[in-house]
Amino acid sequence: MTSTRHSLIARLTAGIAALAFAACQGGPTLSSTPEYPPLETGTFGSMRNVFVVDGIWLGSTPAWEDLELAERRGVECVIDLSAAGESTDLDVAATCARFGMEYVRVGEDDSSLPSETAVDEVLARFGRADRPRTLVFCGSGARCVALMAIHRTVVVGVPLEQALAEARRAGMTPGGGEEFVREQVGRLARGE
Repeated sequence: MTSTRHSLIARLTAGIAALAFAACQGGPTLSSTPEYPPLETGTFGSMRNVFVVDGIWLGSTPAWEDLELAERRGVECVIDLSAAGESTDLDVAATCARFGMEYVRVGEDDSSLPSETAVDEVLARFGRADRPRTLVFCGSGARCVALMAIHRTVVVGVPLEQALAEARRAGMTPGGGEEFVREQVGRLARGE
């Protein structure tokens, strides 16, 4: 009886050890790197440099057909970040009104980079809990991705270097645009 008992205890112990080992090997693991929604390449009609994340499309200046597509995709807000010299023959505001989309013009200066006021306004719009599907554009799309890098770092929590790498991949030119993102992230981190 004693040997049967020892045999049973030995088998139970071996079974528990095997289960514990299997749980350690095949169970879920905790990651020290949080997952963020990726900034993904997209398409939006004839627009160039199109990227999308979390219901926000970013890209170059749209044509009439692109705004018609935006309406079909459920876009409710179009944000124009174009610099003064990046005009188009299309009356984007009137076309948006025709399709029932809100048109927001942010910044109208000649600078190749948005102003702090423009950054604050766009971040406020991106950060709204009830944010509608949004299309953001400028001449090349580079200012759009710079603002998205700021948003992803300050609001979403993406590490700055990762957000900058995404923005470069999406068309933001190294140098001035990158420095602008760093300055704005610093400004916002200081609560300015």
